Amino acid sequence: MIDVTELMTDPDFASPYTVMRTTGKWIRGRFLSNAVATLKFYGPVQPATVKEIEHLSSGDQVKGVMKFFCKSPKELFLTRDLSEVESADDGAASDLIFFHGGVYEVIQVMPWGHFGWYRAFATLKGGVVWRPA
Repeated sequence: MIDVTELMTDPDFASPYTVMRTTGKWIRGRFLSNAVATLKFYGPVQPATVKEIEHLSSGDQVKGVMKFFCKSPKELFLTRDLSEVESADDGAASDLIFFHGGVYEVIQVMPWGHFGWYRAFATLKGGVVWRPA
């Protein structure tokens, strides 16, 4: 397999995007979030193809799906299954991605290639416009 890392980080193909990550704990039936982490990512961003959208579990329901690529150790996350966390009280919300004024919520993440790259599909959250400070 060909290592495409140099191509994936080339400014002709890659773009910066911002990720907001929320974690917290469930206390007495309420989710209390920790401070939201703001992370800077850099990688290719592309609209999802029709064929890719059809393969998503909610493919016929989602609109504005984009693909965001990132390289480990930086990763994008969905809401975690409680079986994967240390305590049943721990929780996390899916990452939000801010890109070109839109807010996208991660709906699927999977490994892409053999060189530590991940591909995340995120859907546009309607009516939300983000403007950097």
